[in-house]
Amino acid sequence: ELPEIPQGDAGAFCIDNLRITFYRMFYQDFLSALGPPHMAVAFHAGIHEYDSWSPALYSLIQLRVPTVITGYSLADISKGLQAMRSKGINP
Repeated sequence: ELPEIPQGDAGAFCIDNLRITFYRMFYQDFLSALGPPHMAVAFHAGIHEYDSWSPALYSLIQLRVPTVITGYSLADISKGLQAMRSKGINP
């Protein structure tokens, strides 16, 4: 059974021995305020659709944070890779 997810700009919940913490802000602001995580995951992020991802991706690369980015489809992933490469981000 999943716990109730808190509402608001920040929150946390636990599932067994896993603690999930979230903040509603741009990721680069999160990195500046709280420091780098052990790993970053962006589910269906739409990297090619939102220019606001670029500062976050540059920060993650600079901090050497292992990062996983998923896409809705193979076409979505391909467009995301093309967008990153066009901005000099080589995954």
